[in-house]
Amino acid sequence: MKRQHLEPWCSLLLAGAMLVPTAEATFSITACEAESGHCGVAIATNNLAVGHGVPFAVAGIGAGVSQFETNPCQAPAALRALHAGKSAQVALDAALDATEDCADGYTVEHRQTAVVAMAGSTAAHTGKQAGTFAGERRGERVVVAGNGLVGGQVLDAMWHRYRTSSGPLAERLLLVGRLVKKMTLSE
Repeated sequence: MKRQHLEPWCSLLLAGAMLVPTAEATFSITACEAESGHCGVAIATNNLAVGHGVPFAVAGIGAGVSQFETNPCQAPAALRALHAGKSAQVALDAALDATEDCADGYTVEHRQTAVVAMAGSTAAHTGKQAGTFAGERRGERVVVAGNGLVGGQVLDAMWHRYRTSSGPLAERLLLVGRLVKKMTLSE
């Protein structure tokens, strides 16, 4: 299989900041696709400009999110580890360690961070201070995560939609984003 070179910004698939006026929640899905070498992130949140600090992805390497209390030092630390061929857990540990490099008054207990390595490993951290119901579901090459949720059923629905969909990675990520929007608007 020939590896296709994409600029790092091209591999970032962002469903965007689908504004949810009555909720203060963030939902994300981070995934890599072995066949194409693509990695991407889709996010739904009530915060403007979420694409500036939450997602990170590099084709053929991996992807992740730093959410709830976003920390700009987490993405470079995680990507350095992934680029060096380390597992998602090692990259997550590097991201969490980098939290102190960008001191903003929050600790790792205020962070929700997820990492997916192209090789298939995944890792996630949800701090104890990451809002009302917060959690994640993870498997090979995919993590769904959220905070400010009504419960685990939201993550379960996101997980199920991704796992039962087919087609290119971008389309599958957008399907999850549409599901979250539909769920939020129907409540």
